[in-house]
Amino acid sequence: MTKEEPTQCTVCGVTLTVKHIITECYQYSEELKKFNIPPNLYEALGPNSENTLNMLAFLKKSDLFTKI
Repeated sequence: MTKEEPTQCTVCGVTLTVKHIITECYQYSEELKKFNIPPNLYEALGPNSENTLNMLAFLKKSDLFTKI
């Protein structure tokens, strides 16, 4: 809700979103695999608490936590 421009993916040039990171961007695909994050939104962000913890760890490690 701020007047700032949304963060852009440095590889793809599109708006950086959770969906883009999990399902589309090649830049983070290997790192997502290392954290055992499923390649679809429902499983990655769904009710499985282990996936949620893995996602948070990934976002912090990859310095994306404050960008999305």
